[in-house]
Amino acid sequence: MFERETAARLRLLAEPGLEQARAIREVHSLKGASASVCATLLSGRAAALEARLKRGEPLGDADVTPLTEAFDAWSAAMHTTEAVAA
Repeated sequence: MFERETAARLRLLAEPGLEQARAIREVHSLKGASASVCATLLSGRAAALEARLKRGEPLGDADVTPLTEAFDAWSAAMHTTEAVAA
């Protein structure tokens, strides 16, 4: 569920024209959800972005890439762990 919802959230954040308030809510949710599954790099990056957005800085194209990279790294680690456990 986390992977599916996070992928959808990242796609939404990458869309141009997302309202600032919506971006803040989505990044806040991403921060909490990622912390709950021990995706600490993703959670930390989301927290930093959330703080910037709350200061009024706009969401830029380059803001989603670090989140996506952290998510991809977490996902790869989880799938490697699952394969080793099997």
